[in-house]
Amino acid sequence: MTHSYRFLFRLGMILAVTAPTIPAAAGGGIPQDLIDRWSETSLTGPEKAVADIVANQNITDVALNRERYIAHDSYVNYKIKTGDITNQKSSGRCWMFSGLNVLRPQVIKKYKLKNFEFSQNYLLFWDKMEKINQFLQYMIDFADRPLDDRELEIVIDDPMGDGGWWTYLTDLIRKYGLVPKGVMPESQNSSSTGTMNSLIGLKIKEMGVQLREMARSGSSATTVEKQKEEMLTEAYRMRGFHDPRVLAVHRIDRFTSGLVVVSRAGPAFAPLRAQFAAGTPERVYLAVAEGRVEPDRGRLVQYLAEHPESLKVHAVGEARKGRRAACSYRVIERFPRASLLEVRLETGRRNQIRVQLAAEGHALVGDASYGRRSPLIGRTALHASRLAFDHPRHGQRLTFEAPPPADFNRLLAALRRGADPAGEGRSATASGRTERGRSARDRISHPRERARRCR
Repeated sequence: MTHSYRFLFRLGMILAVTAPTIPAAAGGGIPQDLIDRWSETSLTGPEKAVADIVANQNITDVALNRERYIAHDSYVNYKIKTGDITNQKSSGRCWMFSGLNVLRPQVIKKYKLKNFEFSQNYLLFWDKMEKINQFLQYMIDFADRPLDDRELEIVIDDPMGDGGWWTYLTDLIRKYGLVPKGVMPESQNSSSTGTMNSLIGLKIKEMGVQLREMARSGSSATTVEKQKEEMLTEAYRMRGFHDPRVLAVHRIDRFTSGLVVVSRAGPAFAPLRAQFAAGTPERVYLAVAEGRVEPDRGRLVQYLAEHPESLKVHAVGEARKGRRAACSYRVIERFPRASLLEVRLETGRRNQIRVQLAAEGHALVGDASYGRRSPLIGRTALHASRLAFDHPRHGQRLTFEAPPPADFNRLLAALRRGADPAGEGRSATASGRTERGRSARDRISHPRERARRCR
């Protein structure tokens, strides 16, 4: 008998001796007479057919209730367009995928897309950075606890796992935003996070121990915080991240159509932002104002302030109480009850065009905040039509133009037919007076009306 066979023989003897004994009957085992009766039992026709089916077919397919399968689904009565199926693969991001899938249909519907997907990899990066920061902070906060503290053991066990929940997802989105999947697609380490979590997790634990020792040795809070920031920077670089965020260089009012400049995070953003802060770009708007704006050309210079309660912007008489706002305009076309203007901004204040024209008694058509709603257009009749600025790298002047959208053109067509921008049964006089007989200027001076932020 060879050595290997002798080993297997001895192992078998040991297992036979140490294996638990199966009781016969008295201790609750299966009685022999019951086993004999089973052996003598033969299957009936239906039982034998079922046994053959189960033996030869997939039991899940066989057990399918066909009647229930084709029956009407009483739990879902509306099917939304969701796009292609998303796949988290070998990662624990089910919470992230399911949350983003809730948002996808709204984007697909709004922009009439065949398919759309947010970048889960982008959100995963910031998810990991937030968890790394939380772990390091815990190591500082729990520095006075022993290492076998139960709560501290849980923290150390998995410093940057994949798990998450809905409210955490919404917090990430509010803080970091979302980008399309094409901007930052999936990678090997986002689809299979185990190795990345393990390797970076070891480094993060090492950092946590260092912070713990600093806190325990009496280092100042400022010194410990500075060290933590350096560690976070190192973790950021370990992830090999290139920020794909698209940042707004400037803004246009809510419900305003037209051109806006955005830039990827990087060297172009700061120079572009500086241009708009200095007021050098050319910014031209088309605006439809109520009433007959006189004269044909003009320049408006006022001081605008934000009301501390309602946050609505309004014109003030004194420079020390507001910020200077200036723009020039020219009348392009007159209608029986409104005027089409071309407005050029010299400064860029929030709601500037809307507030300045309303303060002159000519609120923009459809402006529910500084004038009144209009049945002719479902938003403020303001369109950013022309934009020119210097290229941030080589300085070449770039000019862009955008034609008015369909709703703006429909408004113009209706006004040319003599339609009243205020709707039937109301008159819009040349002075621009609004409902309840109060002028737009009056409403500006009464900011307590419906306190809310106007964008």
